[in-house]
Amino acid sequence: MTTYDPSPPVPSFYEQPKLKSLPLREQPAYRVSENAAACNLTELLAAMIGGQRQIEISEALLARLDGDIRRLYRAHPKELAAVRGIGPATAVQIKAALNLGLRLNIPNEERPAINSPADAAALVQYEMVRHEANSTTVLQ
Repeated sequence: MTTYDPSPPVPSFYEQPKLKSLPLREQPAYRVSENAAACNLTELLAAMIGGQRQIEISEALLARLDGDIRRLYRAHPKELAAVRGIGPATAVQIKAALNLGLRLNIPNEERPAINSPADAAALVQYEMVRHEANSTTVLQ
């Protein structure tokens, strides 16, 4: 009889890396370079993490955060670096990449004019989605 173990999988660093068993066209870096929009979260993170164990490390990181990109966004770099294979520099790179992605939603204007509640909502709606509970945002 098998029992279910709810703990996240721990990559074995004694087995052959998953990356080595994949053909080039299925490797994360290649897939991201060809069509990043078609990649899943594991592939995107693996391409950013790099190295021979990039797939195992990205899977372990996502397992720790229940596969939730919002939790990944909110996590402190120290929490990310607690995953074996992710150092402080890689944790900061992940945080920076997520924040770069957020800036795609910000208009190119330096300071947008706010003339109505709808204008204010348009400015903060993407940021507010990432908050777990009620929160207040101050616009200046």
